[in-house]
Amino acid sequence: MKRRLLCLLLASVMLFGSMIGCANENKPDSTDSKKDTQAATNTTESDTSEQGYTDSVPEMNLNGKEISILAKKKAGVEDELYSEGEKGILINDKVYIRNRNVEDRLGVKMKVDLVDEPHENLPKEVASGSGHFVISDSTYFAIQEVMKGSYRNLNESPYVDTDKLYWSQGYNNIASYGDKQYLATGSIALSLFRYMFITIYNKKLFENKGVGDLVEVVKNYEWTLEYQESIIKDTYVDVNNNGKMDKDDFYGFITGDIVSVDPYCVASGIELISKDESSGEWIYDTSKLEQMDALGEIVRRIYKECNGTYVFKGAESDDTGKTNIVEMFSNQNGMMATVQLYALETNAGNMDFDYGIAPIPKLSKDQKFYASYVQDQVTSYGISIVTKDDDMEMVSAFLEALASESYKIVVDAYYNTALYRYLKNPESKETLNMIYDSVKFDFVGAYSNLITGCVMRDQLRPILSGSNTRGISSTMKRWEPKASKALKDINQKLDKLSD
Repeated sequence: MKRRLLCLLLASVMLFGSMIGCANENKPDSTDSKKDTQAATNTTESDTSEQGYTDSVPEMNLNGKEISILAKKKAGVEDELYSEGEKGILINDKVYIRNRNVEDRLGVKMKVDLVDEPHENLPKEVASGSGHFVISDSTYFAIQEVMKGSYRNLNESPYVDTDKLYWSQGYNNIASYGDKQYLATGSIALSLFRYMFITIYNKKLFENKGVGDLVEVVKNYEWTLEYQESIIKDTYVDVNNNGKMDKDDFYGFITGDIVSVDPYCVASGIELISKDESSGEWIYDTSKLEQMDALGEIVRRIYKECNGTYVFKGAESDDTGKTNIVEMFSNQNGMMATVQLYALETNAGNMDFDYGIAPIPKLSKDQKFYASYVQDQVTSYGISIVTKDDDMEMVSAFLEALASESYKIVVDAYYNTALYRYLKNPESKETLNMIYDSVKFDFVGAYSNLITGCVMRDQLRPILSGSNTRGISSTMKRWEPKASKALKDINQKLDKLSD
C-alpha cells in the first residue's frame, strides 16, 4: 500500500507540474486522484504504478567504461549524485546503493566531479570537443547553455524516455520545444522537492492569538492571501521596546522582498509566458494581466499595511532555504513564514515547538486549486554535446537507469522517511501530499535571464514588494514589445538547435 501511494503521489508531481494540478482535497491515494492520474496517462492503474516507473534499458556489460558527470557542488544538491559509501546516513546510503545498482546493471563506472558552477566549465569542454558525458546543473544556468547548443537532444537518444513518470512531465513542458528537449528532471533530483515554496506556521502561536489551525482551511481550499492578511493584521509587538520594527520583535508573518516574492504569480494561477497552442512557440500572454492588479494590491497590503509583517530586504538576507527567515521563525518571533521545503531539513532541529505547513496562499477563493512553485535552481540533467554518437547508447542508458533507480530507491527513502521525520504531526504529512500534488514550474523564472531587456522575474520583485503596486497591468502591458521581441529570439534559437 505504501508503495502504491508513493506511485500515485509521484504521478501527480511528475504529471501535473505544468499546471495547477491538485485534483482533490485529500491524499493522492483517493479515487478522484487515481482517475485524474489515469486519464492523464491514458493507462491503467497497474501501468501507472509499474510501467510508468519501469525503464526499458536492457542489461548491458560495457566492460567498466567510465561515465563522467559534471555536477554542482552545493548543499541540498550534491547529495543527489555523490556518495563515497554507506555511512549510516539515510539519503547518502540510498544514493550510494542506487549508484552501485546502475553500475552493476550496465557494467560501467560512475564518476562524479563536483564543481561550483558547471555552466562555467561546460563552454570550455565544448570548445575543446571533449569532457563529461552528463551535466547536472541548476535549471536557470543550464538553459542558458542549451541556447548555445551545448546539449544533445534527449528525444533523439536511444534510451531516455521523458514520457516515463520518473521524469517530471511539468518540467518537460518548459524544457521542450517541438520534438526537441535538452534537459530533464524528476526523481533523479531531490531539489525538485527541496526547492518548493511553502508556508510554515507555529501552531501554538496561532492558538495563543485565537487563530484556528490551517489544516481544515487548506483542505477546504479556503487558504487565500486575504485569509493570510487577516491573520497578520495588527500582530506586531515591540518586544525589545526600542521603538523600531526589527527582527527581535514579534510579527504575524516573516518574508523577504526578493526570492520570497517569486511564488506569488504561480500560486495565483498567473502564467505570463505560455506556449501557443497552434505553433508551440513561447508567447507573452497578456490575458491575465488584470489579475496582476488584484495580486499587487493584496501583496502590497500584506507587506506594507498589515502592521505585522517583517520583510528581510535584499538577496543576501532573503534566503528562504537557509538562515535568516527560518532562524527568526525558529526563535518564535513570527507566527508564520515563507520558506522552501529544504528549510525543514536544515533547521528542523532548532524548532522545538509544534509547527504546521501549508501551500503558498491562492489569490482568491475563485481559484480552484493551489499551485506550488519550484524555484528555478532545481537540478536539471542533460547529455553534453561533446558526447559522440557512438557513446549515446551507453550514456542515454545510464541516464535513464539512474532516473528510474532514483525513484525506486532514493525518492521513497526521502519522501516517506527522511522528510516525514521533520514533520511534527500527521496532518502535516497530509498537507505535504497536497503541496506536492500542486507542484508547478514556471517559464518566467527558468528563462528569465534570456528575456533580454525585460527580465520579468527581477522586475516583478520590487513591484510586488514595494509600495506602488497599483496599475501593475498597465506597466506590464508596456513590457509587451520587449518581451515579445525577446521571445521571438528565443523561439528562433530553439528552432535552429540541432539534435
